[in-house]
Amino acid sequence: MVYLLEFVIFSLALTASIPQIMAADSPDMLAVFNKCREEAGATEDDIKNFRAQQIPSTTTGKCMLACMFNHSGLMKDDKYNSEGALKLVSQVFADNPVNLGKAKQLINGCTDEVKNENDKCEIASKIAHCTVKMTSVVSLLRRKVLLI
Repeated sequence: MVYLLEFVIFSLALTASIPQIMAADSPDMLAVFNKCREEAGATEDDIKNFRAQQIPSTTTGKCMLACMFNHSGLMKDDKYNSEGALKLVSQVFADNPVNLGKAKQLINGCTDEVKNENDKCEIASKIAHCTVKMTSVVSLLRRKVLLI
């Protein structure tokens, strides 16, 4: 399950640290994980894929990711929340204006990419894919902030 938490945070912005969202071992994060797993009807294969840090390809996996994103602030009311994403990266890169600028470019690019999507599960999947793609485009390297 810890791998899932790292994947979710990796997908949030490839930069955010769990302590700034919620502690990885906190009862809140574990409760969110379990709630989202149950709500989406995630299978053991979905969980294995999360642990392998793979972007979900099944509907249940995508819906679990959407649930996690809704709880993190990256999505709000089942839509991409660019303001929430900006808040997360602003906290992470408060002391690094260069990376903050790159993260803002990433958010803008992903906002454009998901704006015409209406399905919450597909939005979550597109956010994750876009984040990976835009990280390379804007040269924002993944920061390994947790050893989990």
